[in-house]
Amino acid sequence: MPARPYPGTRARTPMEAFAMDRLTPGILALVLGGVLAAAVLVPAVVLEIRRRGTIGPARLVGWSSLLVYGIALLAYTLLPLPAPGELVCAPANLHSFQFLESIGADRIAGSSLIGSAALQQYALNVLLFVPLGFLLRAHFGQGLVFTMFTGLAVSMAVEATQATGVWWVYDCAYRVFDVDDLAANGLGVLLGSLLAWMLLPYRRSTAPDPAAPRPVTAGRRFLGMALDWVIVGGLGAVLDLAAMLAVRLIRPEATGAGWWLGDAIVLVAAAIWTIRRGSTPGETALLLVGTGGRGRRRLSRLVRFAAGVGGFQLLLVVDADWAAVLVGLVSVGAVFATRDRRGLAALVAGMGVADARTAPVATAAPERVHATV
Repeated sequence: MPARPYPGTRARTPMEAFAMDRLTPGILALVLGGVLAAAVLVPAVVLEIRRRGTIGPARLVGWSSLLVYGIALLAYTLLPLPAPGELVCAPANLHSFQFLESIGADRIAGSSLIGSAALQQYALNVLLFVPLGFLLRAHFGQGLVFTMFTGLAVSMAVEATQATGVWWVYDCAYRVFDVDDLAANGLGVLLGSLLAWMLLPYRRSTAPDPAAPRPVTAGRRFLGMALDWVIVGGLGAVLDLAAMLAVRLIRPEATGAGWWLGDAIVLVAAAIWTIRRGSTPGETALLLVGTGGRGRRRLSRLVRFAAGVGGFQLLLVVDADWAAVLVGLVSVGAVFATRDRRGLAALVAGMGVADARTAPVATAAPERVHATV
């Protein structure tokens, strides 16, 4: 699956081969996987909240690991892409256990068993699918049969992508389609599933009640802040880029125009959301809501938004980065220092923060007593 030398190409030095075949795809997976993890954090959290009523650190780590692994799988099996004019068609191997003959050939050529390129290649194909088996069993709670079927299906999809030259983007396959890779990948999935079974304690599958209220913890408040930053900052950046491209198409002579439009739209929309619902977009995803407030309720909610994610994002927009960092640090510290983890913004607005599923206590209206003469 990973890159193999093509006939007729310049032999790479060991350091070049290590950087290209092992190090570079790993770095790419971490960077792109981290970006995608931030991008899909909101839907992943919402999905977990709706299904389980809460989301713990282990679930967040599981979703992030799945994204990083997906990028790593693509990077190690498809990269490096051949440059134009350097495409070398790779033959397919349809003979099982061909890797044993390759290991024997390496040994005859004077290579040690550990130093055999064929053995390293096979071991990497096994290790590449161990995380998939582990995540399917540990994160999604699937059994061995489903895990093996899914792992082999993913392996077959990767091999088909390689055999077709990334689905006919290239004229021929530039990676070797190898039936031994399918067996190695299946072995990796099996080992990952068994590893999860051995390391994780057995727990009867009981779905928690999503409607049951949960405590407002510091971790939950921090996650809400992170979601607000991803939603408000991320959507603002995307709309900024779209606005700049639109301005360039309409008025090519305009420079820098439209850079603030997306942030303004998102800030106004998030402020309206907070005023109407009593919670910021990130808090809404976590089923948190602001309670109480001084004076008029809507004004208190606006003050809370301005003292929280709204003010933080506005400082970033006007390039007051140090002020934004200071506000962020104070907001994080205020979560620990304030009652009920309400935080800085709720404290300024005179509000509290509670679980949205907490049923309000109904109080009976006092009976009106008519005095009789």
